[in-house]
Amino acid sequence: MSRGVMNTVRRCSPEVRERAVRMVLEQQKEHSSQWATIQSIVSKIGCMHETLRRWARQLERDHGIRAGMTSDDRERLKQLERENRELKHANEILRKASAYFAQGRANAGALVGYYATNEKAYPHDSIRLTFVSNHDKNSWDGTQFEQFGDALESAIVLSVIGEGMPLIYSGQEAGNKKRLAFFEKDFIQWQPHPIVDLYQQLLARKKDHSALWNGRWGARMVHVPNTAPEEVFSFVRAGESDKVFAVFNFSDETRSVSFEETLYKGDYQDFTSGKLVSPDETFELQLEPWAYRVFVQQASANDQPPKGQ
Repeated sequence: MSRGVMNTVRRCSPEVRERAVRMVLEQQKEHSSQWATIQSIVSKIGCMHETLRRWARQLERDHGIRAGMTSDDRERLKQLERENRELKHANEILRKASAYFAQGRANAGALVGYYATNEKAYPHDSIRLTFVSNHDKNSWDGTQFEQFGDALESAIVLSVIGEGMPLIYSGQEAGNKKRLAFFEKDFIQWQPHPIVDLYQQLLARKKDHSALWNGRWGARMVHVPNTAPEEVFSFVRAGESDKVFAVFNFSDETRSVSFEETLYKGDYQDFTSGKLVSPDETFELQLEPWAYRVFVQQASANDQPPKGQ
């Protein structure tokens, strides 16, 4: 068995680290270089040469003496990297959910997880884009009709009624049914289409109801538990002067659902029929496959969306 020399590395306390770095900065004028200063100090402190050099360099960056990333910058970078991992996880949940919805294999609970992560990862005054199609999705994954099938209308409604600013990709509102060329110029056949009418109605509601406004100007989505959580997604967005209660059946079977808690209760107008509805503890909905119901309370006449909303 051969003998060797093993260096023992001792973890230094923040106080020892601060003292060691201060000694380097105070004594380096007495030596030919910073490295020579470090060599004269490490034996007194009990840390490695490279460790002390790294500490000293970082303090110089923090005080603007040396170019580079400060400690605050590094901490912010770590935070952004954590948030980025969380967002990638959330986007993967949504990607899988959207891919499965039209096949009737998705669990609506995935949307609860997605929006919960969205709230945790983004500041309340941020505004995310929400969409059902864009150039990449259309060209590589398929048209909105291929992606969502019978669930398309509900997906569009959720993209506008839920949190976020809806993105309407060129040709989408015209019912474009072809995959557009990605690297070459392609043409959209513009035509009247029911999707145009749907977006116009939804965006008018979004403008008139402050609960549906974007970012900090609007209201957070609050999940409303229901009796079919794997198939039905339900939530409320309640502002100071109005409230929206939305229910989506993301399954290929008719579902009858009732709701828990009290947040959804109130007097509403049905978005589709215009009828007045007053859900209470006995309220029950029957939803056809892929159907949705949106109930809106009367907005205040004084509500005006902020500039840019």
